[in-house]
Amino acid sequence: MGLKIVVAALAVWKVCQVLAYEDGPWDLMIWIRKNLYPKQGRFLLRVRAELAQGLNCVSCSSVWFAIVPAVWLGQGWQERTLLWLAIAALATILDHLEHFYYRSR
Repeated sequence: MGLKIVVAALAVWKVCQVLAYEDGPWDLMIWIRKNLYPKQGRFLLRVRAELAQGLNCVSCSSVWFAIVPAVWLGQGWQERTLLWLAIAALATILDHLEHFYYRSR
């Protein structure tokens, strides 16, 4: 189970990193981020702005993307909740470690 959690955290971290920092194939991530930013309308303006900001942050998006492997790996709702938070935390730690490594060079 421990190895599965680490692999799930690595997968969540990479997906969130691609969404937040990279262009992706055919500039797909640029298109997604650009089209999520609000254009008009009060309610949609607020919702789309929150989604766009969340995609630009690995820590924020890892909370949501960690739900999928947590549900897949866990047995009951308590275990799934703990796995969800653990996988999101590991993905956030990986992102912080990467930033620390590149800043110290």
